[in-house]
Amino acid sequence: MSDPRVEEAQIWLNSVGEDIPGYIPCDTDGQTGQGTIRSFIMVLQYTLYNNVGYPGTVDGNFGPGTYDLMVDYGDIQEGHYSAFMGNFVRHALWCKGYSGGYVEDEFSAEMGQSVANMRVDAGLSDDPILTPKLMRALLNTDPYVLIDGGNTQIQEAQRYLNGKYIHRENFFIGPCEGYGSRGLQKNIVMGIQFEAGMTDSQADGLFGPGTSAAMQNGDFDLVVDPNNFSNDPDIVCLFTTACLMNDGNFANGLDPLQFSGVYTSDLADFVAAFQRFSALQRTNGTPDFNTWAQLLVSSGNRDRTHNVHACDLITTITPSRGQALYNADYRVVGRYLHEHPDTDPEHWLDKEIQPGELDDLFGAGLRCFPIWQYAGTGIDSFTYEIGKSHGELAHQHATRHGFDLGTTIYFAVDYDALDAEIDSNIIPYFRGVEFSLHKLGNKYHPGIYAGRNGCIQVGDAGLARLSFVSGMSWGFSGNLGYPLPDNWTYNQIKEWMFDPADHGESGDPFGLDNDVLRPGFDRGVDHTQYPMDQAELVSLLSDLYAAIDDNGFTPPYESRINNETLIRDYLASPQYPDSPWRFSHGAASDWLAYARAEFGDPPPKNMLSFADGLTISIPKMFASARVDYGSASSTYRDKYGWAGDLSRLYSQWRLEGSGYSSGSEFVDQNCSRLDVDSCFSLPDFIADGIGYLLYTGAHDVGLRYDEALEAIFSEGVVEIPQQFFAQRWGASQDTLRSSSEAWLFENADDDWIWRKEFLLRYGDSDGQVDPPVAGAALNSFLDGFTQRVIDLTNGDF
Repeated sequence: MSDPRVEEAQIWLNSVGEDIPGYIPCDTDGQTGQGTIRSFIMVLQYTLYNNVGYPGTVDGNFGPGTYDLMVDYGDIQEGHYSAFMGNFVRHALWCKGYSGGYVEDEFSAEMGQSVANMRVDAGLSDDPILTPKLMRALLNTDPYVLIDGGNTQIQEAQRYLNGKYIHRENFFIGPCEGYGSRGLQKNIVMGIQFEAGMTDSQADGLFGPGTSAAMQNGDFDLVVDPNNFSNDPDIVCLFTTACLMNDGNFANGLDPLQFSGVYTSDLADFVAAFQRFSALQRTNGTPDFNTWAQLLVSSGNRDRTHNVHACDLITTITPSRGQALYNADYRVVGRYLHEHPDTDPEHWLDKEIQPGELDDLFGAGLRCFPIWQYAGTGIDSFTYEIGKSHGELAHQHATRHGFDLGTTIYFAVDYDALDAEIDSNIIPYFRGVEFSLHKLGNKYHPGIYAGRNGCIQVGDAGLARLSFVSGMSWGFSGNLGYPLPDNWTYNQIKEWMFDPADHGESGDPFGLDNDVLRPGFDRGVDHTQYPMDQAELVSLLSDLYAAIDDNGFTPPYESRINNETLIRDYLASPQYPDSPWRFSHGAASDWLAYARAEFGDPPPKNMLSFADGLTISIPKMFASARVDYGSASSTYRDKYGWAGDLSRLYSQWRLEGSGYSSGSEFVDQNCSRLDVDSCFSLPDFIADGIGYLLYTGAHDVGLRYDEALEAIFSEGVVEIPQQFFAQRWGASQDTLRSSSEAWLFENADDDWIWRKEFLLRYGDSDGQVDPPVAGAALNSFLDGFTQRVIDLTNGDF
């Protein structure tokens, strides 16, 4: 929204600046932005240079040199002698959101009151004096009032820091908008440095070795003490501010933190939850140095050892290297799926997983998580089309190396991506990655390697299942002032040289990165993919039933949970970890933990060898066996089976169907063909069909899953589409077509919201799919799908 006073200031700046060498005019749009601030600083710099008779060059950056010149110029207040400076401050106040008054050529009383108001908003005294530090605060875009979504307790902490340390030489006024930020993180560290006894020249706001040593040697241990007798209130305030900056979903259910100088039981509860969330060693709610460090910088204490059981590296794992890593207490290793073939020979790293390497790694007792990176060190590496290409290549190479179904691949954003770049390039890139992974059958999950901010935003967009955080890059703006993402599973904290000789093995030292491993999340894989045969699956189901019965896991009081529910929950989890039918209470939750410990996590084989080389996803099969399908025309529960696949096929058609003469031709060539990889592959359709037949066998006939599968396996593969068509749609083409159209386009119930989001999620670079088609084009697509199912019942694979 345009402000006439801001526009007036912009016009004034450009008129003054037109004779200044190097001046960059600002837009006269009535909105204060970086361009307007740059013009203000340039005009100020030119004035200050003239004041000391020095012909300096204006650059629009209020750095140390400009600040020193402002100190030489002195404070500005009512009665100031310079008419020009009076006009300058008047316009700057209006652009900052404070009244500059209407009196020209002087520093008026109204301007003095506005300066006093700004000082109070920033946590300072109400003196009507514009000091050099306040001038610096005036000439930036930092707000000093609460903005939408801001936390009042964070704002109180921000004001405390400003008021407490403004007299220190290198401490400058931070924003007071109620959000964690890079500036707040720096000011907390400076406060710690001051409290640790550092001088003004030593305190720099960087959490380096000197600060670490000073904290460990100083009085930074805190205890729960409601009476505040044992703790330094200023240190408690600093600690509480750091906690507020790291508040997140892990603290749900706790009382909101209150800013104060008292270490309360609420704060102790927060610390306990934070330590658990961050995979720190528990200290009964009191902060040790590791807790302080983790609150302050993304790497935390780089030399910590607790839960540092993972690493990533570019070096090939040989049997001796693997044994040395195992002896050093590593358990999971991150390795690269491929290296860009066009890499300059001078920069070739030979980082790709080598033939036989995974067997050597597994043989040493280690697990592996795969990383994808082609460059990824700048914005040019990230577009929607590049993401589509990388998703397809990552799928191909993960399959070539034998990574199992449900494995998360971490796609690397290996630079400090800013917010604007995340919006313009990184999120579209991950939309492309996700599109390709789903087009190729959803065999692998997309994960992200990036700074905290990138991980948070891509995760919030639903485009990364898990996050591998580049916490080691603690100076990234995307790591400063941001909490750990909720879905983090690895946190990279230290790069160093590992010497096998220190761990009982021979060989030269090699570089690796230490990664904190979050308990209970991704632990990589410990085997290459190999399918289970039909007899093995039936035997596994029998063992699962026996384990449930022998251990009493089925709670008799919960009618929604039966043996089949528990088995589905376990067998579907590798590919569908966050499915809406998951149960997390009582015996069901205990069962999942037991099953993973007893039978494997994830289950050791996730593919079923069916017929003539056809392999199908066991997790998808059991996800499709979701109970309570309803009538033949109902589509509410079908989203877990064929209807979800149809959604992806529809989305793919909308994005890539221009190369086909009709929707029917697209479906015929891309839906459930034996030799065609697609988002609705033949293995998907067979898995959907078996899942539905499992449902009817258990729900309608009362068979156990092992019994139902034996009956299914006794027939040929062609009979599965036939029985699926007969039982799900009553062998009626009209019912099949109408239920398909209803699933995609009717919005008669709340489930439409879910369907719409599902379609949008697999959209273009902006996450959008054009409005639904109608008429001949839609009829062609639906007719094509109906005919393709009929063809499948006739064995046209």
